[in-house]
Amino acid sequence: WSIVVPLLCLALVGIMSIVYSHMFPDPLVTYAFVHSTVSLTLVNLVEVWLLISTPLLILMVPRMVRTLKDAQWMIGAFLVIGLPYALGTIFAGPLHLYSQDVILGVQRPEVFGTTSSILGILNVQFTCVALSLLLYTHNVSLRLGLALLTCIFAASVVMTFGRETWIGLLLAVWAILWFRFKNPLTLLFPLMILPLVLLIFPDVINFYNPTVVYGADRINIWQDAIAIWQHSPYMGVGAGNFQFFDIAYGTEVVGVAHNQFLEVLAEMGVQGLLCLLVTIVMIGRVTLNCFNTALSDMGKAVSLAYLGYFAALLFATFFTDSFVPSTAAAGGTGPFLILSYSWVFLGLVLSIPNWDRNIGTQFTAPASSESASK
Repeated sequence: WSIVVPLLCLALVGIMSIVYSHMFPDPLVTYAFVHSTVSLTLVNLVEVWLLISTPLLILMVPRMVRTLKDAQWMIGAFLVIGLPYALGTIFAGPLHLYSQDVILGVQRPEVFGTTSSILGILNVQFTCVALSLLLYTHNVSLRLGLALLTCIFAASVVMTFGRETWIGLLLAVWAILWFRFKNPLTLLFPLMILPLVLLIFPDVINFYNPTVVYGADRINIWQDAIAIWQHSPYMGVGAGNFQFFDIAYGTEVVGVAHNQFLEVLAEMGVQGLLCLLVTIVMIGRVTLNCFNTALSDMGKAVSLAYLGYFAALLFATFFTDSFVPSTAAAGGTGPFLILSYSWVFLGLVLSIPNWDRNIGTQFTAPASSESASK
């Protein structure tokens, strides 16, 4: 409930911002898409559904996953679902899975309608799951399989050509290695791969050079978001309505803030941002507690995977919607579909005490009877 309550408050604030935007519309904003006939009412209804569905996922998953077998099935489902995304990204060329998004002459893959940073952070999630299971698995054959999956998922992150997701993957691996081994020397392992990458792909450094590739425009986009927020600092311009105000007041009109914090601030006001910050803090706190108190290797692996993924999410939050889906990103319910993987994953972490308790009972009962006989 420590996560659900601020999420419900965020949903309530979002709904209030939508109602307020209907009561006091901005006369300079058309509240309509340029190339679409979708009505504002439909857009707002979808946004309300997105806001309400997010906390419901967290409540549903722990009630569905009650045993270790349930958890194993869900983890297996994650890996199975992740493979088409990863393989589609890696083999985008022969499969012709390319988007219109081009960076330094390279077309970015598009898998199931997902591209760029969103596809990258999704593959980071699958990488974290496979790597964490690998670190807690004792079966040799299973270890080899998980090692292969980890390499496939990590390669797919690289092939998305998402610069922030490359850094996010590095942060995720660092977090996983730190919490697993608590040895600073293990943090050097990912850095040892960087010289090899630069040797094989010497042009990769250009992806971070603002003089040859776009990216510096993000500053203008963030300034637009702040300007839009100033039009309604307390109630916001309405959840999901950023796209309409961007057309009226933006200088870099892209329809989204490219920053989760600024987008929520502009759409839901100061109270929306506070609810989001509390939610993020509680997610980190609860996940860390689940990792420290987990009794089984599976519980440790699942919570460790989310800790690594959480590190990547925190970084990605400054460039995309990592926690709260918004119809401003277009695609209808598409943003919710992608982010639902993240929230279901968090729900799985919250279900650890359910099946860990049963495992703990099985392990402690023989020990208790043995000590009693002595």
